Amino acid sequence: MRQYFLGRSDAAGEGHFGVGAPPRVRILVALADDELRTALLDLVQGENFSKIQATTGRTLVNVASRTRPSLIIMSSSYPDLHGQKAILRLRRFTNAYIVVIDFFADEDGRIALLRAGADQIVDGRLGHHELRARVRSMLRRLRWVPSAVDVVDEEDGTATTASDLDDEGADSVAGPLILVSDGVVLDARNHRCWVNDVEVRLSNTEHRLLLTLMYGHPDGTGNLFTRGELLAATCGVRTASAMDDKANRSLEVHMGNLRKKLGENVRDPRRIRTVHGVGYHWMKPVELKRD
Repeated sequence: MRQYFLGRSDAAGEGHFGVGAPPRVRILVALADDELRTALLDLVQGENFSKIQATTGRTLVNVASRTRPSLIIMSSSYPDLHGQKAILRLRRFTNAYIVVIDFFADEDGRIALLRAGADQIVDGRLGHHELRARVRSMLRRLRWVPSAVDVVDEEDGTATTASDLDDEGADSVAGPLILVSDGVVLDARNHRCWVNDVEVRLSNTEHRLLLTLMYGHPDGTGNLFTRGELLAATCGVRTASAMDDKANRSLEVHMGNLRKKLGENVRDPRRIRTVHGVGYHWMKPVELKRD
């Protein structure tokens, strides 16, 4: 039976909605730098993930459309396609978690990548050992929803069946499947969202933000989250670095994108209220359904 894992894991390896980790996760490594791509592919192989690779922007988009990976590690720019354009094309058909390795360290450029739909930006100027350590740490903390399509291992996009991913039995998920609140319906299992009966496409990070806010604290203490809690739940940033300027800016960008998709008026919020000096609060009652 295939198990779906939602949200982030904590230090003990358990998240809000499940325990343990899936045995194989489909990851697309699409880096223009040959040495770094090889290093991360070796890391993915060592961590027992199902790996796919690409070397150009157009190949990245083509392979991703055929394989539907859960995680994409890509460059901020390619000779044939800028990373921002590549992300915009990816977001037309995938909600995969997108990590961008950026060598230019330009804040405006990174914000543009986040606005296009990237989930996380990693400084490519770090040494390969530190980059590997950061990616390994991120992979330990993320929970993925496996996709049910064949794997493409070749640059030309030829598909081969991934028998290790074709588990038998009905799909299952821990935690609530449907969350309903003030015209917002969030299908946590199938990663779909409707606002006033109109479906909206959310990125992985936006989905996790909305799921975290609507579901509330697991101990039942409400739907007010500090920035640190949201960073830990959605961006893999632990409490010690929750006040990092770049992490906070990233959270603000994703929250802004989510609010726009929900049709929120920031000056007169209907559902998500900014609590200055604290974080964000989902203000409306939420009904949890199993089907």
